[in-house]
Amino acid sequence: MTIPNQLQMNRADNRGWLSADAATVAYALTNLELSKLKRDLKTSGGVCPRKGFSIDALELMVPRMRQETV
Repeated sequence: MTIPNQLQMNRADNRGWLSADAATVAYALTNLELSKLKRDLKTSGGVCPRKGFSIDALELMVPRMRQETV
């Protein structure tokens, strides 16, 4: 199911995905933070070339990444 704000929900397993643009807006990410997340989540399966970023992974990694920079 695609919603106009590019939020994609997979109803089968109740997991959601955000495109890179939507994640940038939703989490107020800078280009540097976005590229770091792409690099870090690539090996864990938290980012998919077709779906974007896993919301579960973003909820976990964004606060952790910001704590490291403070």
